[in-house]
Amino acid sequence: MSVVRWETGMEAIRIQGGHRFRLKHRPSSECANREAPKTVAFAPRGIEGLKARMKVKEGDTVKRGDLIVEHKRNPNITFTAPASGTIKEIQYGPRRRLDAVVIELAGDDAKDFGSHERGALAGLGREKVVEKLIEAGLWHRLMAYPSNEIAPVPGYQPPAPDEHSEPPVPDVIQSLYVSACATEPHLPSVEVVLQGNEEFFAAGLEVLKQIPLGKTYLVTVDGQKVPSAASSVTGVTQKQLQNKYPAENTGVQVYYTERLKKGQVAAGLKAEDVIDIGHLFLEGTVRTERTYCLGGDGANDKKHFKGHIGLKVSDLLSQDVAEDTRLIAGGILTGLTVGADDYLSPYDSAVQVMKEDRERTLLHFVRLGMEAFSLHRLWPSGLLGGDKEYEVTTSNNGEHRACIQCAKCIDVCPTDLMPNIVFKAALSGDIEKMEQVGVIDCTDCGLCTFVCPSKIELTQIISDGKALIKKEG
Repeated sequence: MSVVRWETGMEAIRIQGGHRFRLKHRPSSECANREAPKTVAFAPRGIEGLKARMKVKEGDTVKRGDLIVEHKRNPNITFTAPASGTIKEIQYGPRRRLDAVVIELAGDDAKDFGSHERGALAGLGREKVVEKLIEAGLWHRLMAYPSNEIAPVPGYQPPAPDEHSEPPVPDVIQSLYVSACATEPHLPSVEVVLQGNEEFFAAGLEVLKQIPLGKTYLVTVDGQKVPSAASSVTGVTQKQLQNKYPAENTGVQVYYTERLKKGQVAAGLKAEDVIDIGHLFLEGTVRTERTYCLGGDGANDKKHFKGHIGLKVSDLLSQDVAEDTRLIAGGILTGLTVGADDYLSPYDSAVQVMKEDRERTLLHFVRLGMEAFSLHRLWPSGLLGGDKEYEVTTSNNGEHRACIQCAKCIDVCPTDLMPNIVFKAALSGDIEKMEQVGVIDCTDCGLCTFVCPSKIELTQIISDGKALIKKEG
């Protein structure tokens, strides 16, 4: 892959807190192809507040790109078929929550949304770009900050709130952030994702920069390379952050770049999403390829794979899964537990295969702990630093206790919050206090939970507090 530094010598923005993880069992940069699956699915896991209106039923035949699901509260947010074939099954969870629309593959017919020459993309205009993204079901790839929901569609105002609907969201996208980096452990390398897709990536940047009212940012980390094709895209500002987690988080990028005014939102995407959008505009069809990777001590093939979007987890693994194994879709810190028969969502790009650690170490309190992964200085390993790699396990290494005000969560928070104070305000349901201590700046990175010696689920409690604020308006 031909790559160059976009702006050599750019000084990286230092991130307060955060951490650069060095863990064992990470995927190698080797990339292989997975066999074509028999079924794939649209699985809306990770899409907050989705109220699905089905546009298909079991037994229907669909083409790739056909409308299959519509958001009840906002018909402009649509979801399309990731493959052509027959609707085999529509899976529902509790309270009729849509879990998956399973498609049995047959042929490769694709709906044509119209293609464009590369040189014509810059002149399309915001309205045409938004219209095509909505029609092709790709608008949901733009995630809004600070709401952590699908970005509001420009020019569309949701219905007035009542007891059956969510409150209106701002309809102004002030800025857009493209994360061309991956600092969370065991996620696909951006270099591997971009390999062979440089032109699609550049085309995606060309159309996306027309959406925000303000700037479009391409975010990398220090020491990283970016595709040479992107250097031809003007009007995109590069930002370089310190190479540690969670540099790819849109909330962190906004925090170190600008201050949004009330009523403004920022939208964020990953490099793979930009490639999909570029493919849509250049080829006129919905792209099916996705770069995945497998990591964790239980994975047989710890490497990258090219596969179909919406794969079943078992089709990606291509191995038997023992009962004492935990499967995580996504990164180690932000991923969600899934089963082998579940399907990967449009936001999933990795699966972690982790052996459940249920055994207690004999006399572990008198051991030196040279192999223990700790960000505290309670173990000698906390003093080592350097490039030593550590095991990562599913063990909590202790039981839940009361907060001891150790301030370790403050040390790692990338947005300079005091999670030990924020979580208490969230736990009490005090909305005014939560807003005073800056709960809106929480990026849900999970670092505070990871380092907490009292094993408190800080991230989940704070997330529940933000949900309460949203519900109460």
